[in-house]
Amino acid sequence: MPLIVEEDYPLFLRGFPLDARLPPEYHSWCANFAREDYSHRAAGMNTRHVLVRYGEVTGFLRRIGLKPSYAALETFASYVGRRELEQDVARRR
Repeated sequence: MPLIVEEDYPLFLRGFPLDARLPPEYHSWCANFAREDYSHRAAGMNTRHVLVRYGEVTGFLRRIGLKPSYAALETFASYVGRRELEQDVARRR
């Protein structure tokens, strides 16, 4: 799950298309994030909170030719989360 830091939130609001998942206030986004995390865990899913920085996300999207969107942000977080998990497993070997 993409975890946006408060200082980057205004950048995401300006640089991404309007989306209900990016409400105008950061505290509203945090509340939505917590609800989504809870619902995933209640359904038995594992979640991984991935810190996403605006510059990293937009650079990644440019490199792979995708336009900014919340779906692309989730894809980026999933990619980074899987990579981190693979590195964690490799370190334990």
